[in-house]
Amino acid sequence: MSDMATISTFTGPISTVARRLAEKWSRQQATPEKSQQVLLNTLSVSFVNFYLECMGFETDTYASDSWNPVQQTLMDVADLLIKNLGKLECRPVLENAQFVYVPLEVQSNRLGYVAVEISESLQSAKLLGFVKEVSIDNLPIKQLQPLENLLDYLESLELQTTKCKSQSLDSSSQSLDLSNQSLGSSSQSLGSSSQSLGSSNQSLDSSSQNLDLSNQSLDLSNQSLDLSSQSVVNLKRWFENIFDSGWSTIESIFLTELAWQSRSAEEGFKNSVERAKLIDFGIQANKESVGIVVKVSHDKNNFDDMKIMVELHPTNGQEYLPSSLHAMILDQEETAVMEAKAKNDNKRIVLEFNAAVGDNFSVKIALGDVSVIDNFII
Repeated sequence: MSDMATISTFTGPISTVARRLAEKWSRQQATPEKSQQVLLNTLSVSFVNFYLECMGFETDTYASDSWNPVQQTLMDVADLLIKNLGKLECRPVLENAQFVYVPLEVQSNRLGYVAVEISESLQSAKLLGFVKEVSIDNLPIKQLQPLENLLDYLESLELQTTKCKSQSLDSSSQSLDLSNQSLGSSSQSLGSSSQSLGSSNQSLDSSSQNLDLSNQSLDLSNQSLDLSSQSVVNLKRWFENIFDSGWSTIESIFLTELAWQSRSAEEGFKNSVERAKLIDFGIQANKESVGIVVKVSHDKNNFDDMKIMVELHPTNGQEYLPSSLHAMILDQEETAVMEAKAKNDNKRIVLEFNAAVGDNFSVKIALGDVSVIDNFII
């Protein structure tokens, strides 16, 4: 995050999807005061979620109390779960406010507290800064630390978590050393047969060189490739078991058990349908590929509202996504309303949002000069 070292605040637009969800939840509250509270809390969490995903951190809104309708009503909560780290509290403030209100019920069990200034029009927001701990209800904004301190703090927590995991793996690896040593003698007996394969491998070299020349000729014509699909995927038809070409079962795309499999039991995605597709970026992007998973479910309170989750996973036995992979959700004007970029150690990218029947959106995935766009309608 060295390129972020000079950033003290972050300002950006609030997406239409986030605003629509916040307004929907606010209408479900009993009093105007509670309605305003849920509205601002939801916008704050959505904006911080957008920012952290852009910075490459994995989050889970559906595991946060702020996304739970019951907890919204009972508490003044604006938490966001960061995978493997804990919860960050995203407290909203209005323009020109001097204090950040932090209710007593959320002054513990948090990684830290971020102040989010919501514009009067609800069209934009600004991250003002953060603190690790709070012991008073009204925190002066001037006591906030710069925003880059939050990124450094979260990265240090990630490193600690990774180090702990590595140490636990080291002890397991040591226990395997003795058994591996016993295999040494049998491996040596295979040496002679391996040598006999050398001549046949040499005969393949010449044909491989011929292929290299054809591949080089293709490279010139593949610059700035756009592999976008012109067809539109109708997600509503997925509930009728009608699927577009190229979209397969998850098991047929991924050969290993992925983290998303445990999400099927989550409250936010019960009675859902999901499909996967392999995205091949071709020679222009060193033959990199990723798998995209799209999961759709009906909102339990309004059948015409849909919950959408888009995930990107590594394929071909790779542990991490290609670095600099860029995923975006585009609205019908082709404006990016959500986006995330992979770091060197991202195992997946997740983008979650709500949409209504009749809405159009697109998923754009870019790697280097190659981009792929899939178009959808609800």
